[in-house]
Amino acid sequence: MCKHSAKDRPRICTLALIALFVIGNSAPIYGFGTAEPPECRPAAGSAGFTAPAVAPDTPVLRFYALGDTGTGDAGQAAVARAMSRFQSGFTAGFVLLLGDNFYPRGVRSTDDRQWRDRFEELYDSTELNLPFYAVLGNHDYRRNEKAQVEYTFEHPESRWKMPARYYSFIRELPDGTRIELFGIDTNTIETDDPQLNWLSDALSLSAADWKIVFGHHVLYSNGHYGSDQKLIARLLEVFVRGGVALYLAGHEHDLQILNPVSGVSYMVSGAGSRTRKTGCSDNTVYSAGLPGFMAFEVSRNRLLTYVLIADEGIDYVHTLRK
Repeated sequence: MCKHSAKDRPRICTLALIALFVIGNSAPIYGFGTAEPPECRPAAGSAGFTAPAVAPDTPVLRFYALGDTGTGDAGQAAVARAMSRFQSGFTAGFVLLLGDNFYPRGVRSTDDRQWRDRFEELYDSTELNLPFYAVLGNHDYRRNEKAQVEYTFEHPESRWKMPARYYSFIRELPDGTRIELFGIDTNTIETDDPQLNWLSDALSLSAADWKIVFGHHVLYSNGHYGSDQKLIARLLEVFVRGGVALYLAGHEHDLQILNPVSGVSYMVSGAGSRTRKTGCSDNTVYSAGLPGFMAFEVSRNRLLTYVLIADEGIDYVHTLRK
């Protein structure tokens, strides 16, 4: 729930709560993989339940991020419904899909019925009539990963957007604030020098006020897989040198917010369908092994992250400042 005082509660939080939890707490709980309680969910009344107020006329960019979605089962449907309800008050502009878009082995072709069952018809086409910018996960590589790029061009009317294995796009606010998002293919980047060079050059050439990178695999994590030392060695210096503010990943089937490393923040939003138990350590701000997603609100000087649990609503609010 959105546990803010009346004085501090931002206007968007009020709108979101009204819109989102018409569903109340009557929705079923989808805790896949474990019956154990999640770790490191801050207690009510902690700092993470108070989002700083923002002036009503402040320009903002809003979007969602979630990964590990493509099961087509009750868990994915529950998260999709929760995001749809939240959207009526939040009005995000797009969604980031953080890989493992189709379980268990990706899609066979651009004609695979999974496109309909696990994407087009699963996410409400009225409330969530938004572009879904996707990257590839490890399960997507088990069949025909190229089809996920090809589908973008064969179906330009679709909300699905993956123009290449790695790519970037820019959004600019009315006050001139620029946000650039860089989608990468973490399945290959450990040995893919052309991709790494592209990312390094694109970051250094970017004039964006906020640079956000999104991919499937984690760099830092206290979940099932833990931190990936090979990706850290490959990407950390590139992120720091390129002025990246935030790296978003999935893969872990949980929700995590971690303390910054060398000025770069790391978050995991991989609870889009089936979840697993997660953990916490000294670097943990928040973690939960429950179905849900993250919503983001970016303005010139701050980036707000709302962590949403599918059957509960807003569970935590985190603030990054420039």
